[in-house]
Amino acid sequence: MNIEDDEFFQDELKDIESCISGYPEWIGAEHSECILGRCTTICFLKWEWNVASSREQPSKTSLERIIAIEDNLRIIELDGTAFVDFFTSLAEDVRRQLYEHIKANKNNPDWEKRLKSSYSK
Repeated sequence: MNIEDDEFFQDELKDIESCISGYPEWIGAEHSECILGRCTTICFLKWEWNVASSREQPSKTSLERIIAIEDNLRIIELDGTAFVDFFTSLAEDVRRQLYEHIKANKNNPDWEKRLKSSYSK
């Protein structure tokens, strides 16, 4: 799967944003919602999960990578329902690890902001 290319999806998402930014200003593409579909979002999440699976603390690594990539997106968004579906499909012990990681970081300013937002995935 060429999994050693850790930045594959991150680079592709940046490329999509770059292409949208290249549209003429009068189109206003940077002001419109551009939400990538369910399949694209699930594919991205699975890719990031597989990349992190070979690392120490794969659940934490995957979550942190996904958040960092999503935080860098300015024009496009990933599908929120697909996020929920992906994470609820994980094994219970993995979901527990993710929950414990979030709980341990709830006072971190980045997490605090994220946890207080009703728009946060």
